Amino acid sequence: MRFCLLCLFLPAYPFLAPVSLRAQHNQGLEVDRVVIRGNQAMSTDDIITALGFESGNVFDRHTLDQNINRMLHAYADQGYLWTEITSLDIQLSPDSSAVSFTLHIREGPVARVDHIELAGNVQWQAYDLLAEFDSRPGGIFDAALLERDIDRLLTRYDQHGFPYCRIEVSHIQTEEERLTLQLTIHEGPFIRVDGFRVEGNKVTKSYVITREFRLKPGEPFDQRRLNLGRTRLLRSGLFTGVNVPELDVNSRGDGAIIVVHVQEDRFSTFDGIMGYAPGVNGNGGFLTGNFALAMNNLGGAGRRVEAAWIRRDPLSSDIRLDYEEPWMFGIPLTVAMNFGHLNQDTTFTATQFGLLIKWPLTMTVDGYGRLGWRRIIPDSLSAFALAPSRELNARLGLTIDSRDHVLNPLRGAHFELSVEYGLRFNESRPVFQPERSRIQTSMVRVDIEQFIPTIRRHTALIGIHVVNISTGEQVLPVSQQIRFGGTRTLRGYRENEFQGARVAWSNFEYRVLLSSRSRFFTFFDAGYFESPRRTSGGVETLRETKIGYGLGIRLESSLGILGIDYGIGEEDSPWNGKVHIRFRNAF
Repeated sequence: MRFCLLCLFLPAYPFLAPVSLRAQHNQGLEVDRVVIRGNQAMSTDDIITALGFESGNVFDRHTLDQNINRMLHAYADQGYLWTEITSLDIQLSPDSSAVSFTLHIREGPVARVDHIELAGNVQWQAYDLLAEFDSRPGGIFDAALLERDIDRLLTRYDQHGFPYCRIEVSHIQTEEERLTLQLTIHEGPFIRVDGFRVEGNKVTKSYVITREFRLKPGEPFDQRRLNLGRTRLLRSGLFTGVNVPELDVNSRGDGAIIVVHVQEDRFSTFDGIMGYAPGVNGNGGFLTGNFALAMNNLGGAGRRVEAAWIRRDPLSSDIRLDYEEPWMFGIPLTVAMNFGHLNQDTTFTATQFGLLIKWPLTMTVDGYGRLGWRRIIPDSLSAFALAPSRELNARLGLTIDSRDHVLNPLRGAHFELSVEYGLRFNESRPVFQPERSRIQTSMVRVDIEQFIPTIRRHTALIGIHVVNISTGEQVLPVSQQIRFGGTRTLRGYRENEFQGARVAWSNFEYRVLLSSRSRFFTFFDAGYFESPRRTSGGVETLRETKIGYGLGIRLESSLGILGIDYGIGEEDSPWNGKVHIRFRNAF
């Protein structure tokens, strides 16, 4: 609200001036005892807390006057508008070193709402507007509740073309313990959107910005759509700042240009991760790497292209290409295509294509669907245990993202649930016959990340990730198993060191945010996997749990963001961990 409703009800108490005069020679004395008399609706402890004079505090008459008024406001919040202080007795200790006082309260009756009247409303009938009020005739008067009702009414006008609407409490009538309230509505002019004027954009096309507001010329002004549009622009990752939209009203007073000022971010990024895995069993260590180049605003239209190359070990590499086209067919529908090619050591190669469609459900919730094709070709060394295959699959997913910042969140959550069904066609070879030529596959994946702020600029991250694959086969082919381990999943281990048909991992971090893009953190990761395997005695399921821990840092500089992670596995010594160096540059 733009004013305090309680100020309309609370009377002045003439006894406060004499109390102040009697107490003015007692400044700097310690409060020895506070006694409250006559209270029932509020507890003695709550009143003493509101007064701010617990035992041991220093007495100050000016603070006492202010806090008595605060206490009366607390009573009024509960509907006791006629509460008064009948007396305040102040006594000095025998040695004049401390002061005790006794406060006598007359709470009075609780006020109830008898009737609420509206005046000045033209756009809607009074009964229609009052139906949205939580303040009801016969109910206990609640100033905070009435303020929320008025705010809700202002929001309704804001969303229907009346941005200059004002509401004031114009008349209050009291009869016994009942109140009649009259609210006067000054609706102001009805404003339609004449168009948009975008300022500050050098690369991004103006229509890319204005379409996020979901408002067209000729439509009534809607403050909610402007607020949501500004939030969408900030969450797009294309802008470092978006000012609150302003109105440039025309000379007739019935329309306005919406003025939007943006500050563009750098749109292209290079992200590189270098890791070193120490050797085991007498073997030498090796380097791992993950390099990605992304252009996030291609042609100024919000299109995104990314190319990535990943080296997990000396014999494994992965190439990925992604393209994303927003606002297909002039509606907020994103279409993405991706291609990937994987060489998995001396086991197999995998090639896949995917087509994904994503649509917004709410501001923080998105739904998506994906159609995919995958081809597996075993290497000569694994041809005796793995069949070539082709797979068609379809996936439906839901994401919820309420994080306050994508790169360095302090609070919020990210949740994703996806369900995938597919058909895999296995090919028989003279050297290996698969269990079945046609396999129905299903996969369920859940990813949850919750950021919980603790103290100022400190936050705790709790992440839980679960993936389960079902095919009906006794042993899931190695090419179909979920691989995890390394920088993004279970730190302290080699990239994709573990695999299974059912896997889960959790990440716990405590972060100290040094700036909007810098942080220091410690982490503890835990992982679990189940992997059925053929042995001489039949089929056995390997079940293992792994843990890793360590620390890391992200530092923003003029060249980009530098990150260093040091992870230690459960069988490693503190000096034999895995080092990952990450560099992210925007240009």
